[in-house]
Amino acid sequence: MNMKLLILTTVLVLWTLAKVFANDIYVSQNGSNTDGSTATNAAHGVSPAWLSAQKWQQSALWGAHGVHPGDIVHLTGVMSNRLTICFSGVPGHNVTILFESNAMLSAPTLPSSSCWINCAGMSNLVIDGGVNGLIQCTDNGTPAHYTNPEGARGTSHFTNFNMQGIYAMPANNFTVRSLTISNLYNRLASSDDPVTGNWKARAIQIEGYNVTISNNVIYNTQDGIDFTYTFAATSNLIVVGNSIMGFNHGIVVGAGNDGAAPLFYNALIQSNKIDGMDFYESTNTKVGGYYHRDPIFLFCTAVNSNHFTPSNDPCSYYIGCISNVDVSYNIIGPGVNPQTTSAGSAGIFMHDYSTNQMIRVLIYNNILSLTPPLEWGDGFICAYCVGGSQNIIANNTMVNWHTNITGGGVYYPGEAPIEAGQNFLVVNNLMIDGTPGILLWGQPTTNCFTGGFGTTHQQYVAGFYSGYNVFSTGGRLVFDEGCPTCFGRKSSTFQQYYMGHSGLAQWQALGSNYDWTSTSATASVSESYQLSLGSIGVGFGTNLSAYFKSDAYGHPRPSSGPWDVGAIIARTTAAISPPTNLRIVLSP
Repeated sequence: MNMKLLILTTVLVLWTLAKVFANDIYVSQNGSNTDGSTATNAAHGVSPAWLSAQKWQQSALWGAHGVHPGDIVHLTGVMSNRLTICFSGVPGHNVTILFESNAMLSAPTLPSSSCWINCAGMSNLVIDGGVNGLIQCTDNGTPAHYTNPEGARGTSHFTNFNMQGIYAMPANNFTVRSLTISNLYNRLASSDDPVTGNWKARAIQIEGYNVTISNNVIYNTQDGIDFTYTFAATSNLIVVGNSIMGFNHGIVVGAGNDGAAPLFYNALIQSNKIDGMDFYESTNTKVGGYYHRDPIFLFCTAVNSNHFTPSNDPCSYYIGCISNVDVSYNIIGPGVNPQTTSAGSAGIFMHDYSTNQMIRVLIYNNILSLTPPLEWGDGFICAYCVGGSQNIIANNTMVNWHTNITGGGVYYPGEAPIEAGQNFLVVNNLMIDGTPGILLWGQPTTNCFTGGFGTTHQQYVAGFYSGYNVFSTGGRLVFDEGCPTCFGRKSSTFQQYYMGHSGLAQWQALGSNYDWTSTSATASVSESYQLSLGSIGVGFGTNLSAYFKSDAYGHPRPSSGPWDVGAIIARTTAAISPPTNLRIVLSP
């Protein structure tokens, strides 16, 4: 038989079998059925234990009693059992785990180092929260006897740690959507609640390729979405439309192995609402130092456990690569109930761990804001260690604050909103209030495996351009052309301008790449940070339609001619004209 015909016939047979044997299987806490083919409603459902025991690969020709490609597994009612998923779909025929209306996995707590749904090693799966699917702990977090310095009390009787809502290390062709994961560790803000051995909790911990995490609600868990990649090239991550509240890290994309240089390609982090990083602040600095607090955090180094050198030596790390990263349309901040002044490290954080190995990073159309007295330690967007080619920070809106201090004048938070490095295009950004500006910092352009560290000023700032930005403030600006090296080495600063509006002129004097086309005039915006018609910033930006074509709300930007700066364009709402030429038609 012709080989192509044989392959086609085999595919058709497998597809037909998948369709023939596809079932709806219902699972309930007290389900007693032992045959998935007859568990066709909640009343005759199978138990969580039955589900966890299924391995369709072991069934002869996908027998009717198990779970096989194309099946929908319906979770019903309240279940307190953890689930271990031991079956996979096939390409084109996923197995879907669907939470029916009001279905939940719920218990006061889980044992430390355990998870609600374990999908490790599986593929072609969809976990669908349906209308209101829920995974939760109800009594795990800061101990009930604890009272913080502001008088608030803890509420939990269990302090178990290192728990996951969904654990999928690894899982390929994998989707989690429309699910709420809550209170895995309900930490009392500003408590002395310490790090106990490992992470308190992660809502979703995953490694693999072709992963989509969309439209989920995650709150009160130390990490929201924790995506790990390793030395084998991994690709295609989509994190879209999620709401994350009460965390230390909101979305993490990072290297996780210690055996070789990690590689990752194609990440889309878009249209997420992330707030509540102040849940993990602490008035105890020894505790607070454990919590980095980044809504979006990307890094690409891995520890080289075979190279025994001091931890601040760059050869102690494998230098990986992330390429094609799109971080856009996200709303970050402003904070919920701050107990200290620290918001964390940065709203979007790509720091020393990156070491010049991120390529084609696009950060655009994001809205980032802070409420008093919170301040970022490294700016709203910190990407000065990215360093690879074709990187853009554009059309972001960053909103800070200032306050009057009795007897002390006006206080403006100090860190510049944007920290960028070599090979960055920084344009069309709108920075409102606080201390707008740019810190141009660099990292070495080579590493220990390619001939040593570069040390010249020219290497640190090569390929940088900023312009068409609006630094809108009634106070001071900050611009810094500094060159700190990474891995704990001593920093040096070439130039720093930390003063009033004259700081922009001194910055511009460094050369035509330094905001010659920018202004420090005051922009007028609405409460939602939309530019007002006629304000500075309208038609002030450069056209970037080669990279993206709309604003943060999806309104189209011009295909030619100048753009508005910031994430939201100024636009009019056309008046609705009354209808004309009306006539009445009477029915017989």
